Amino acid sequence: MSNLEFKIPQEWEERIKDSWRSFIPEIAKDNLGIEYLRNLRDEKIYRISIRDTNGEKIIMCNNCEGEVSTQRVVHLIYFNENSTNKIKTEYVPYCKKCDNAPQVVGDPVYRF
Repeated sequence: MSNLEFKIPQEWEERIKDSWRSFIPEIAKDNLGIEYLRNLRDEKIYRISIRDTNGEKIIMCNNCEGEVSTQRVVHLIYFNENSTNKIKTEYVPYCKKCDNAPQVVGDPVYRF
């Protein structure tokens, strides 16, 4: 597992500048072709598996083999020091057995 080379997917290159994000994915593939996922912000590794013959992908905990859930995290957007009227939403993966659930309200986004 230590020889996996994680990379940020190309479609996420611009998004890593968003300091408010709770989750920025990095993907790796081992020599058997198995894909792995982790958050740039921590070292927890999940495995991407195929559920059925339709090719539906699911994320599994690499530690306990349990299916990984996602938590909806909202970020309040502030346009001045006193008001907010919009939110940004992201979905953060976590293992219900091994991880603490992410906070429902994440870091604020400042646009002033």
